[in-house]
Amino acid sequence: MSNRRKFIQQTILGISGSALLPVIGNANSSSIKSLSSANSPLQIGMAGYSFAKFSLDQSIAMMKRVGLTNMSLKEIHLPLNSTDEQISAAMAKYKAAGINIYTVGVIYMKTKEAVDNTHNHGPEDALYPAPGDVYNRVKNLDARMGMCIDIGHSLRAGTLPEKAIRDFKDRLFDLHIKDINTAAKEGKGIEFGRGVINFGAVIESLRKVKYTGVCSIEYEKDMTDPLPGIAESVGYFKGRMAAED
Repeated sequence: MSNRRKFIQQTILGISGSALLPVIGNANSSSIKSLSSANSPLQIGMAGYSFAKFSLDQSIAMMKRVGLTNMSLKEIHLPLNSTDEQISAAMAKYKAAGINIYTVGVIYMKTKEAVDNTHNHGPEDALYPAPGDVYNRVKNLDARMGMCIDIGHSLRAGTLPEKAIRDFKDRLFDLHIKDINTAAKEGKGIEFGRGVINFGAVIESLRKVKYTGVCSIEYEKDMTDPLPGIAESVGYFKGRMAAED
């Protein structure tokens, strides 16, 4: 538990000038609001899991190819038990590449003791499969406790993501963006615009609630060769944002 807390704290402190993690700060702080405003394009990032088959250096190279500078760091590229030196070295690489590590996750739980530092992930979770299941358990707790809505998992769990964004806006700290091939639990990731996610409705809801966080693309198709699909998805999402203006 203490190792995970130390990892998160050191990672944050190693990022000069970036936004603090919403889970340890006020979700409405000026540092988070600085990421975007109601009149500017939504901020786009990458969920680190998209690069699960690649090294840290390779993931940086692909981020630069698609022109994205925000990343949700996955422990695949910087394990939770990393030393101070390893954390500093990794953060230096991201900084040199102009990449802002704005959060870490998803971190899985396998023991009762790990629950303090982790969270659920999609409809496969027996206790909290949908955004509302999380929201109902944190809505009366400290305002720094919130959620990252994965729009694909939300739809797979039977909740329209555009509705979840509106309903749970006060606890929405982060967003994973993906498309899926069918609105069912067995739905699989696909290039943006080829599946069943209503991106127009999602973007409209984000603007309606004045979302100020990052929309991190999580691409899970063809993970051994993700760059073409990531590039297509980034282009599609940017195009839909422009079309909704």
